[in-house]
Formats: sequence, structure tokens, C-alpha cells
Amino acid sequence: MSRVGWIRLGVIAAAVALLEAACRLGLIDHRTVIAPSEMAAALWRLLASGQPLFERPHERRREHGGRTLAALIHDVHDRQRAAIHAVR
Repeated sequence: MSRVGWIRLGVIAAAVALLEAACRLGLIDHRTVIAPSEMAAALWRLLASGQPLFERPHERRREHGGRTLAALIHDVHDRQRAAIHAVR
């Protein structure tokens, strides 16, 4: 990975760690956003269940965090790819 790639990864990791700390310390209300670790755990549970997401009409609140994290990762990935192609 290039130096810029490592810097980009570090910035993203620091942002996620800062969000995690803010959520755990109560600086961000749990009703506003759940901690990234809870989002990842919910995403893992959804993927491990093997059931399509649209067949689960009565999901619990925390499981929505997994889909939110997946959508965020997808969006960040698309924006990075667009930025890379714009530079080339």
C-alpha cells in the first residue's frame, strides 16, 4: 500500500476510534448513533443469519446499525474510487 493509502487508512481508523470513544463515554446519545463496535456486531449477526434482509420485517433497533455501517462503508468506498479516478 502506498504512503497516501496508509495515511487514508489511519485517518479513517482514527475517526472510527473517536466515534467509538464518544459513544462509549456518553458524549453522543445512544439514540442518536450507536457505537461502531455495536454496528459491526449487528452486521455480523445479520450476515451470519443467512437470511435476506428484506424478509425480516420486525428487526430490533440495534440490527439497523449493521445496515447503517454497511451503507457507510459502501458510500466511502464509492467516493474514494471516484476521487482516485478523478485524479488520474
